[in-house]
Amino acid sequence: ENGSRPELMVATGGAWHPPRASLLLLLLLRAVLCPCEAHNDGNYSELDKVLGARRPPTPAPQCSGHGWLLTGQRPGLPEIANQPIQLHPLWVAARPSCHCHPGWSGDNCSTPVPFPKRPRGVIVYLVYGPKTYYALELAEVLPLLDRYFNDRYHYPVIVYHSKNMAMEQVQETGLTYLETIRQSTRSNITFYQVELLLPDVVKMWQKQKWLRCTCKYKCSESTIDYRHMGQFFQYQMFRRRELQQYDYVWRMDANIGLTRPVPCNVFDVLRSQRAIFGYYAAGKEEAPTCMGPIHSVARHFAATWKFEPDHLRQLGPNRLQSYMGAWGVFDWRFFSGKLWLQWCKYIYLKGMAYQHRLGEQTMYAYGLSLLVPPEALHQYGGLGPLFHNHHKLWERSDEDYYVRPSDPVCQRLAQDNPWPQPPAPYDFEAKTTAESDAGP
Repeated sequence: ENGSRPELMVATGGAWHPPRASLLLLLLLRAVLCPCEAHNDGNYSELDKVLGARRPPTPAPQCSGHGWLLTGQRPGLPEIANQPIQLHPLWVAARPSCHCHPGWSGDNCSTPVPFPKRPRGVIVYLVYGPKTYYALELAEVLPLLDRYFNDRYHYPVIVYHSKNMAMEQVQETGLTYLETIRQSTRSNITFYQVELLLPDVVKMWQKQKWLRCTCKYKCSESTIDYRHMGQFFQYQMFRRRELQQYDYVWRMDANIGLTRPVPCNVFDVLRSQRAIFGYYAAGKEEAPTCMGPIHSVARHFAATWKFEPDHLRQLGPNRLQSYMGAWGVFDWRFFSGKLWLQWCKYIYLKGMAYQHRLGEQTMYAYGLSLLVPPEALHQYGGLGPLFHNHHKLWERSDEDYYVRPSDPVCQRLAQDNPWPQPPAPYDFEAKTTAESDAGP
């Protein structure tokens, strides 16, 4: 991170020395650290090149070839992978550990275990705070979820909400906002009330420092509930007991909708790729004042617990800054585990969601860069544009976002299990015309 490349050094006689500049070694390092050209096929995305990911994915030999080795010990890098790590005595979770692929278990993923043919998944939303229009937006996009995915796959939906959503009524109908949500969908839906408060460490800040958030154009006292929602997706969600029964969690924003049939089961995509996290769009830029010192915080986290960040050096302006939080699919074994929760708690106790309006999309990118190899990440694609408050979102890559035009994994799964009669795509123009004809 500071310009040196410790991962390119080998151990000789107990001391660290740079490798000799031989042509053979240079070619070897290029093949190991930049395997981009060797696997430039349909599975290789634009962002894979930025992350230096291998395609096809290469499981770790330390995990019997059946899992990912976490905490920065990437297989294939020079000898640092064989060096012992001095552990902080208070955090044994920093020890390099295997995250086993589906169908395998044990410390080194050598024990086969049965797993269900159908992934145990759930779809999660949050509507929180006095802005009740969040609930109306969710009631508008849930029919799109039904039409383009869940009428076929029938996964449960969980909606987390603030108390007022269950008490206040929609003026035109007399229904509560939760009743309005329930009536909008054919999916099996469950509601959980949550209360999101300032962390104790933030309450102790002098002169309500959290009101002087560095993200000036997006922070004010009126946006505190928005920052509470950030806290939920950065920490509280991963501690929810009712989610422990699931293998995968698909989280979407309450105003994000599908606009065309999803040709495959999104949970099957993650499982077939043996991926830990799946995202739809990745951001190249974030305003520094709205991120805070997240890069140095991530480096300090790794240094404190004495492990080598996996691909933190790949993150930065105009490369990768965020996995857009509006769409994320999580392998819940990892995200509810001790390793990830230590990172979440570290950020939570710093109050970065309040002081800088740090979003979960950036927090995910930096946390995963510390702990997870890029090959364990999957980018969905080919489903855009998505619906966002009646506007098109993420139709293609641009100067701000990486968007994948297609997803070969999903296409392959769709060939094995095609949708018999897929519904027609959403017509943005017809919807706009209908709204215009309706008048104010």
